Amino acid sequence: MQYTETKELARAMLTLDGSQGEGGGQILRTGLALSMVTGQPLRIDRLRAGRPKPGRMLAPFDLLERGPRRAAWAQALVPGLARGIAARELEALRQLLGWAGTAEQLRVPPARENEGPGNALLAVLEYDQVTEVFCALGERGVRAEQVADQLAGEVLSFERSQGAVGPHLADQWMLPLALAVWRSGQRASYTAEAVTPHTSTNAQVIAQCLPVRIMLSPGQGATRIDIDIDIEKAAFPA
Repeated sequence: MQYTETKELARAMLTLDGSQGEGGGQILRTGLALSMVTGQPLRIDRLRAGRPKPGRMLAPFDLLERGPRRAAWAQALVPGLARGIAARELEALRQLLGWAGTAEQLRVPPARENEGPGNALLAVLEYDQVTEVFCALGERGVRAEQVADQLAGEVLSFERSQGAVGPHLADQWMLPLALAVWRSGQRASYTAEAVTPHTSTNAQVIAQCLPVRIMLSPGQGATRIDIDIDIEKAAFPA
Protein backbone atom coordinates (compact mmCIF):
# COMPACT_ATOMS: atom_id res chain seq x y z
CA MET A 1 0.00 0.00 0.00
CA GLN A 2 2.80 2.36 0.87
CA TYR A 3 4.47 1.67 -2.48
CA THR A 4 1.24 2.40 -4.37
CA GLU A 5 0.76 5.68 -2.52
CA THR A 6 4.33 6.72 -3.30
CA LYS A 7 3.85 6.02 -7.01
CA GLU A 8 0.63 8.02 -7.05
CA LEU A 9 2.37 10.88 -5.26
CA ALA A 10 5.18 10.88 -7.81
CA ARG A 11 2.74 11.10 -10.71
CA ALA A 12 0.77 14.07 -9.32
CA MET A 13 1.97 17.53 -10.29
CA LEU A 14 2.15 19.90 -7.34
CA THR A 15 1.65 23.57 -8.18
CA LEU A 16 2.77 26.19 -5.67
CA ASP A 17 1.87 29.86 -5.64
CA GLY A 18 5.15 31.72 -5.46
CA SER A 19 3.45 34.83 -4.12
CA GLN A 20 2.12 33.23 -0.93
CA GLY A 21 3.62 33.90 2.50
CA GLU A 22 6.85 35.87 2.28
CA GLY A 23 6.70 35.52 -1.49
CA GLY A 24 10.41 34.94 -1.85
CA GLY A 25 13.06 32.28 -2.31
CA GLN A 26 11.96 30.14 0.64
CA ILE A 27 9.11 28.73 -1.45
CA LEU A 28 11.58 27.71 -4.13
CA ARG A 29 14.10 26.17 -1.72
CA THR A 30 11.62 24.14 0.30
CA GLY A 31 9.47 23.13 -2.67
CA LEU A 32 12.45 22.01 -4.72
CA ALA A 33 13.95 20.02 -1.83
CA LEU A 34 10.69 18.18 -1.17
CA SER A 35 10.18 17.54 -4.89
CA MET A 36 13.61 15.92 -5.11
CA VAL A 37 13.03 13.73 -2.05
CA THR A 38 9.50 12.57 -2.90
CA GLY A 39 9.89 12.42 -6.69
CA GLN A 40 6.77 14.55 -7.08
CA PRO A 41 6.85 16.92 -10.08
CA LEU A 42 6.76 20.58 -9.06
CA ARG A 43 5.60 23.77 -10.74
CA ILE A 44 5.93 27.20 -9.14
CA ASP A 45 3.84 30.05 -10.51
CA ARG A 46 4.55 33.74 -9.85
CA LEU A 47 7.97 32.99 -8.38
CA ARG A 48 9.17 35.67 -5.94
CA ALA A 49 6.10 37.76 -6.76
CA GLY A 50 6.20 39.20 -3.25
CA ARG A 51 9.64 40.76 -3.83
CA PRO A 52 10.53 44.11 -5.47
CA LYS A 53 12.08 42.21 -8.42
CA PRO A 54 9.89 39.14 -9.13
CA GLY A 55 11.23 35.96 -10.70
CA ARG A 56 14.71 34.53 -10.55
CA MET A 57 17.20 36.95 -12.07
CA LEU A 58 19.54 34.69 -14.03
CA ALA A 59 21.66 37.00 -16.12
CA PRO A 60 25.05 35.65 -17.26
CA PHE A 61 28.09 37.90 -17.05
CA ASP A 62 31.82 37.63 -17.56
CA LEU A 63 34.16 37.44 -14.58
CA LEU A 64 37.63 37.61 -16.10
CA GLU A 65 39.42 39.75 -13.51
CA ARG A 66 39.05 40.02 -9.75
CA GLY A 67 39.89 43.73 -9.73
CA PRO A 68 41.86 45.60 -7.04
CA ARG A 69 41.81 44.24 -3.51
CA ARG A 70 39.65 46.27 -1.16
CA ALA A 71 40.09 44.41 2.11
CA ALA A 72 41.68 41.34 3.66
CA TRP A 73 40.91 39.84 7.04
CA ALA A 74 40.99 36.57 8.94
CA GLN A 75 39.15 34.98 11.80
CA ALA A 76 39.83 31.94 13.96
CA LEU A 77 36.94 29.88 15.28
CA VAL A 78 37.81 27.90 18.41
CA PRO A 79 34.56 26.93 20.17
CA GLY A 80 35.21 24.67 23.13
CA LEU A 81 38.97 25.21 22.86
CA ALA A 82 41.52 27.53 24.44
CA ARG A 83 41.47 31.01 22.88
CA GLY A 84 45.24 30.90 22.81
CA ILE A 85 44.97 28.57 19.82
CA ALA A 86 43.19 31.31 17.88
CA ALA A 87 45.83 33.87 18.85
CA ARG A 88 48.66 31.59 17.66
CA GLU A 89 46.95 30.82 14.36
CA LEU A 90 46.23 34.47 13.60
CA GLU A 91 49.72 35.62 14.53
CA ALA A 92 51.33 32.94 12.38
CA LEU A 93 49.02 33.80 9.49
CA ARG A 94 49.80 37.51 9.88
CA GLN A 95 53.51 36.86 9.62
CA LEU A 96 53.19 34.55 6.63
CA LEU A 97 50.99 36.98 4.70
CA GLY A 98 52.75 40.16 5.81
CA TRP A 99 49.62 41.74 7.20
CA ALA A 100 49.60 44.66 9.65
CA GLY A 101 47.56 42.66 12.13
CA THR A 102 45.03 45.20 13.39
CA ALA A 103 42.12 44.10 15.55
CA GLU A 104 39.81 44.60 12.59
CA GLN A 105 41.96 42.35 10.42
CA LEU A 106 42.50 39.50 12.90
CA ARG A 107 39.25 38.42 14.53
CA VAL A 108 38.18 35.89 17.14
CA PRO A 109 34.37 35.83 17.21
CA PRO A 110 32.58 34.74 20.39
CA ALA A 111 31.28 31.16 20.60
CA ARG A 112 28.15 29.83 22.25
CA GLU A 113 28.45 27.40 25.13
CA ASN A 114 26.82 24.58 23.14
CA GLU A 115 29.26 24.88 20.23
CA GLY A 116 32.45 22.90 19.73
CA PRO A 117 34.93 21.66 20.27
CA GLY A 118 36.39 22.51 16.89
CA ASN A 119 38.70 24.82 15.02
CA ALA A 120 38.54 26.61 11.68
CA LEU A 121 40.82 29.33 10.41
CA LEU A 122 39.39 31.57 7.68
CA ALA A 123 40.92 34.20 5.43
CA VAL A 124 38.71 36.52 3.39
CA LEU A 125 39.98 38.56 0.45
CA GLU A 126 37.56 41.17 -0.84
CA TYR A 127 38.22 42.39 -4.37
CA ASP A 128 36.32 44.79 -6.57
CA GLN A 129 34.61 42.00 -8.53
CA VAL A 130 34.67 38.98 -6.22
CA THR A 131 35.24 37.85 -2.64
CA GLU A 132 37.28 34.70 -1.99
CA VAL A 133 37.05 32.78 1.29
CA PHE A 134 39.78 30.33 2.28
CA CYS A 135 39.48 27.82 5.10
CA ALA A 136 41.77 25.44 6.97
CA LEU A 137 40.50 23.09 9.66
CA GLY A 138 42.42 22.29 12.78
CA GLU A 139 42.55 18.78 14.17
CA ARG A 140 43.97 16.93 17.10
CA GLY A 141 47.75 16.65 16.92
CA VAL A 142 48.16 19.49 14.36
CA ARG A 143 49.82 22.62 15.69
CA ALA A 144 48.15 26.00 15.27
CA GLU A 145 51.10 27.19 13.22
CA GLN A 146 50.64 24.30 10.78
CA VAL A 147 47.00 25.23 10.25
CA ALA A 148 48.06 28.81 9.52
CA ASP A 149 50.78 27.62 7.14
CA GLN A 150 48.28 25.55 5.14
CA LEU A 151 45.89 28.47 4.84
CA ALA A 152 48.61 30.96 3.95
CA GLY A 153 49.78 28.67 1.15
CA GLU A 154 46.33 28.71 -0.45
CA VAL A 155 46.00 32.48 -0.09
CA LEU A 156 49.44 33.18 -1.57
CA SER A 157 48.85 30.77 -4.46
CA PHE A 158 45.63 32.59 -5.33
CA GLU A 159 47.26 36.01 -5.09
CA ARG A 160 50.08 34.92 -7.42
CA SER A 161 47.61 33.75 -10.05
CA GLN A 162 45.64 35.85 -12.51
CA GLY A 163 42.37 33.97 -12.02
CA ALA A 164 39.26 35.82 -10.93
CA VAL A 165 38.20 32.92 -8.68
CA GLY A 166 39.98 30.22 -6.73
CA PRO A 167 39.94 26.48 -7.47
CA HIS A 168 36.93 25.75 -5.23
CA LEU A 169 34.74 28.58 -6.48
CA ALA A 170 35.70 27.59 -10.02
CA ASP A 171 33.47 24.50 -9.94
CA GLN A 172 30.80 25.99 -7.65
CA TRP A 173 30.23 28.97 -9.96
CA MET A 174 29.98 26.81 -13.08
CA LEU A 175 26.46 25.44 -12.51
CA PRO A 176 24.56 28.69 -11.84
CA LEU A 177 26.40 30.35 -14.72
CA ALA A 178 25.59 27.46 -17.07
CA LEU A 179 21.92 27.70 -16.07
CA ALA A 180 21.97 31.43 -16.77
CA VAL A 181 23.55 30.84 -20.20
CA TRP A 182 20.97 28.18 -21.01
CA ARG A 183 18.01 30.34 -19.97
CA SER A 184 19.24 33.54 -21.63
CA GLY A 185 21.01 32.18 -24.71
CA GLN A 186 23.97 34.45 -23.97
CA ARG A 187 27.49 33.12 -23.52
CA ALA A 188 29.63 33.91 -20.49
CA SER A 189 33.21 33.38 -19.34
CA TYR A 190 35.31 33.47 -16.20
CA THR A 191 38.88 32.74 -15.19
CA ALA A 192 40.11 30.51 -12.39
CA GLU A 193 43.36 30.04 -10.55
CA ALA A 194 43.33 26.33 -11.31
CA VAL A 195 41.05 23.58 -12.61
CA THR A 196 40.62 20.69 -10.20
CA PRO A 197 39.17 17.25 -10.98
CA HIS A 198 35.95 18.54 -9.38
CA THR A 199 35.81 21.34 -11.96
CA SER A 200 36.48 19.04 -14.92
CA THR A 201 33.89 16.53 -13.73
CA ASN A 202 31.36 19.30 -13.15
CA ALA A 203 31.87 20.54 -16.70
CA GLN A 204 31.26 17.08 -18.14
CA VAL A 205 28.10 16.47 -16.11
CA ILE A 206 26.62 19.89 -16.83
CA ALA A 207 27.28 19.53 -20.57
CA GLN A 208 25.45 16.18 -20.54
CA CYS A 209 22.41 17.64 -18.74
CA LEU A 210 22.10 21.07 -20.38
CA PRO A 211 22.40 22.19 -24.04
CA VAL A 212 25.63 24.06 -23.34
CA ARG A 213 29.30 23.73 -24.25
CA ILE A 214 31.95 24.28 -21.58
CA MET A 215 35.51 24.92 -22.74
CA LEU A 216 38.49 24.93 -20.38
CA SER A 217 41.48 26.82 -21.78
CA PRO A 218 44.64 26.86 -19.63
CA GLY A 219 46.64 30.07 -19.96
CA GLN A 220 49.40 32.05 -18.32
CA GLY A 221 48.48 32.39 -14.66
CA ALA A 222 44.88 31.26 -15.03
CA THR A 223 42.45 28.98 -16.84
CA ARG A 224 39.66 30.53 -18.88
CA ILE A 225 36.27 28.83 -18.73
CA ASP A 226 33.82 29.63 -21.54
CA ILE A 227 30.18 28.54 -21.45
CA ASP A 228 28.03 28.84 -24.57
CA ILE A 229 24.85 27.39 -25.99
CA ASP A 230 25.35 24.12 -27.83
CA ILE A 231 23.23 24.89 -30.89
CA GLU A 232 23.01 21.26 -31.99
CA LYS A 233 21.77 20.06 -28.60
CA ALA A 234 19.38 22.97 -28.28
CA ALA A 235 17.87 22.26 -31.68
CA PHE A 236 17.71 18.48 -31.26
CA PRO A 237 17.34 17.65 -27.55
CA ALA A 238 17.75 14.02 -26.55
